[in-house]
Amino acid sequence: MPPEDCWLDLGVEDTPLAGGVPCEGITLLRKRHCLDRWIDQFACPENDSQLIKPNRYYWALTRDAGDAKVELRQTNALRKGGVAYNKAYNINKEQYATQLKGYSPFRNPQLEALGYSATKKRLSGALGQSSNEDYGVRQEYRINIGLFKRMEDVDVDEENNVEQQQHRPYWILSTREVNAFAAANISRWLLLLEVLIGRVDAGHDGRLAATREQQLVNGVMVSAVIQALQLITSTDPAICPKIWKSQWYAREWKRVGRGEAGADDSDSNGDGGNRSGRRRLIGLNFRGSIEESGMAWLPQDLVHWNVTPTFTEQALKRLALAENAFRKSFQKTWGIQKLLAREDTMLSLFRSYLRESETDGVRVGAQLAVQSYIQGVVALLAGRWTEGPRDSKKRLEEFIARAGLEDEEASGLRGLSRAIEGAYR
Repeated sequence: MPPEDCWLDLGVEDTPLAGGVPCEGITLLRKRHCLDRWIDQFACPENDSQLIKPNRYYWALTRDAGDAKVELRQTNALRKGGVAYNKAYNINKEQYATQLKGYSPFRNPQLEALGYSATKKRLSGALGQSSNEDYGVRQEYRINIGLFKRMEDVDVDEENNVEQQQHRPYWILSTREVNAFAAANISRWLLLLEVLIGRVDAGHDGRLAATREQQLVNGVMVSAVIQALQLITSTDPAICPKIWKSQWYAREWKRVGRGEAGADDSDSNGDGGNRSGRRRLIGLNFRGSIEESGMAWLPQDLVHWNVTPTFTEQALKRLALAENAFRKSFQKTWGIQKLLAREDTMLSLFRSYLRESETDGVRVGAQLAVQSYIQGVVALLAGRWTEGPRDSKKRLEEFIARAGLEDEEASGLRGLSRAIEGAYR
């Protein structure tokens, strides 16, 4: 076999020395700004274009630590010299390794239901039981055998080695603190996920805590949270573009009738048929959030924060996460979206009153609580009415009419102010 066709992987590893505290591990995490410089050294020296394909990864969805890999294109002079592919990464990522190659936690759809609790338990054990372990950083270079033989005659550059010791390209941290941060970061997303999962459980009356329409709306947020967990434990943003990117354009085909195609439309003729176009898709822009604040956060203006966190009506119309099956069911969820928006507005009003005056805030909060209680009692009685229509909405409307309740009474509005004021005094 020709030497230029024989390749091998050369690894270089930095291992932390023993720390000052006995039985406490040390973790090295690569600095992302140093990784940028590491990538640049593989740019083609004979061309204005770098002729490389770099990929950057964010440790635990944070800004200042991560991994990187770079592939040299065929026309790169360094590629012709024998260097093909390189990567620099943190060894502590092995804490999340699974038995199945290619799968990171929360990514196997076939085990999504059965493996959820087991995945949480495994991650908790891995992070909780490794606080005394040391984790270094590693570089790997894929070079051909000809370059490797030439390297045997190269002397070590001692001056460059001294410079590297003065500015280390990695953070030196306590493994206990690194693991504690990683666990807290995972837990904040798991908390939101389990709040949404809890809405599927049956209540005291045997009914689901959320209607099927509500579950459709919740499902979009569940998808976002699961993808966030996947990114935290795998670091590769390419697997979840719908939450990583801000926006992008996708090509779509539309059916047009005879004569509807434009004169400048090259994909359709006057006889009708399919016409191609571009549609803008919106992501959650985790990348922008990380660069701005150092960590990934959900966009403030796209979420109802005062109720069970779900995306707003406008967000559901625009987000790529809500594509396909949910888009077809969008009309069915219109009512629940309006209800969520109304509840979010009411609770936001309560919070604003509470900030301005504690007295007014307590009064408004009591009014909202009693109003919600009365509406719940009316709905419960209507649900137990065996002679009413089977449709729950029609049964509630007919029950209110049969009971002789006016709209303000059924909604808990009439007489509340006086009663609350008397009780408050």
